Amino acid sequence: MNTKHGIFRLSGYVVDTVLHLDTLAIMSSDGWCELDCHGELIQPIVQRIETDILTHLAG
Repeated sequence: MNTKHGIFRLSGYVVDTVLHLDTLAIMSSDGWCELDCHGELIQPIVQRIETDILTHLAG
């Protein structure tokens, strides 16, 4: 999934407009970097791309 914040690979689902991520990775210069999608440090990134994620999962 391409966003203005980077290229992400993810899996998850939406229930009643609530996002549930199972996996999240970002493309780095060395390849895919897995992120702790439930970790406190990653939550600001998830919040920035949440609209893109919801659109992607709905499609």
